[in-house]
Amino acid sequence: MIENIHKDLEALALRGLEVIGGEGVAVAIVKDGEVILAEGYGYADRDNEIPMTADTAMPIGSSSKAFTSTGVMMLASEGKLDIDRPVREYMPRFNLDDPAAYAVTTRDMLCHRTGLPRHDLLWITWPDVERDDLIYNRLEHLKANKPFRTKWEYNNHMFAAAGKLIEELSGISWEEFTKERIFAPLGMTSSFFWQDERPDIKQSVLYKDEDGKRVPCKTERVPALGPAGSIRSTVTDMAQWLKFNLARGKVSDEALLDDASFKQLWEPNINYQLLPFKVPEIMTIGYGLGWFIDAYRGELRVEHGGNVTGASAEVCMLPEKNVGVVVLTNQNSTVLGYVLVSQIMDLLLERECDTDWLMFWKTEFEKMKTKQEQDFATLRATVPDKPMTHDGAEYEGEYEHPGYGAISVCYDGDAENKLAMDIHGSVHPLIHMHYDVFRAEIQDIPIPVIFRTGADGSISAVDIHMEMSLPEMISYKRVPKTEGIG
Repeated sequence: MIENIHKDLEALALRGLEVIGGEGVAVAIVKDGEVILAEGYGYADRDNEIPMTADTAMPIGSSSKAFTSTGVMMLASEGKLDIDRPVREYMPRFNLDDPAAYAVTTRDMLCHRTGLPRHDLLWITWPDVERDDLIYNRLEHLKANKPFRTKWEYNNHMFAAAGKLIEELSGISWEEFTKERIFAPLGMTSSFFWQDERPDIKQSVLYKDEDGKRVPCKTERVPALGPAGSIRSTVTDMAQWLKFNLARGKVSDEALLDDASFKQLWEPNINYQLLPFKVPEIMTIGYGLGWFIDAYRGELRVEHGGNVTGASAEVCMLPEKNVGVVVLTNQNSTVLGYVLVSQIMDLLLERECDTDWLMFWKTEFEKMKTKQEQDFATLRATVPDKPMTHDGAEYEGEYEHPGYGAISVCYDGDAENKLAMDIHGSVHPLIHMHYDVFRAEIQDIPIPVIFRTGADGSISAVDIHMEMSLPEMISYKRVPKTEGIG
């Protein structure tokens, strides 16, 4: 089967693009230290009919996290930190809301066991927040939804904090550190970060589904969150990353990371549940440091995916078989990477599988989307003939939360939606639901917005459900108006 993998994979990739939906996909396969395949399928630019290639750059999203954890372990191997000591020993200004988290370690941050949920709408709505401001001023005001070290809670901010730790210990930015210590020695010359333009590198157009059509889109550019998901790369470059990891931290005969430190990356630290359904042939084991650790058909599997607006990625290795696969796609929220990785691993293992991976992932993903649509419909439900409790102009003003920052609410009596909310420069109409309950649509997600009345009868605060996993909403207090001097 391996001899025919080029032909087999082309058929699988093109079929996947047709059935799952997408414009283009690139794949690289490494086996026994050699790149046995690096190809592109479909289009990097549909409208101009530019083909996808192995040298087309795309975002890798959260597959960037393993680069950050590797950078941390490089510093640990040099004796610059102990990942099991409180991170405040190295970053005294770092703090979290949970008092127990005073003892949070670098390991806790890198394996998602701080108890802090995503809070992703903070950085989504605040793309120009500074990394220092986010880590040292904002995080301590974000509520946890699980007790410290009790449950796995995926959190991008903790990887931003780990990137800040690298900066504090190395004296250079996380981006420069990653370029100098990982990209350069691995020969990853076409890898860069989402704030870099890089016109010298072929880059794919990115796509998302909108109103039943696949349309070009732009992805997020939030430099503060870079260590959690900002890398753009090609499968040619990512094949070098696979080779480095399959060689346990070595490039040729040079060890960039000693064996003991590298071993920490793949050591399970906490049980996890990422998906709401069981995947055949996979037994989940735990989350390492920037990697999911599982068993696939009894073989150790080390994996991490990534998704940003307009692109999805999947990086997967079977270390004991010395094989690795990377799949990059130019489509938002697609499961094509999971499909192809499963199909490719079966080909490499030369085993028949009873599961039709294409239909399995398509069906389960459609169930998830249906459930999400039902949940969103509930959030959009209104109670008719229940007017606002105040005149529209009385809602106007500035409101502030110590973690999420400031927002302003403005009133326009002639607009379809009389109120609008400005969050860090992005204006969202407030759609009236009933009484003082509104909703904003942020990235096509209905976000409940509820104004509160104080004891004096005036609007005193606005509660916004910025983190859906929390029982309470994020409360922005009204900022008193400053009276002018006459």
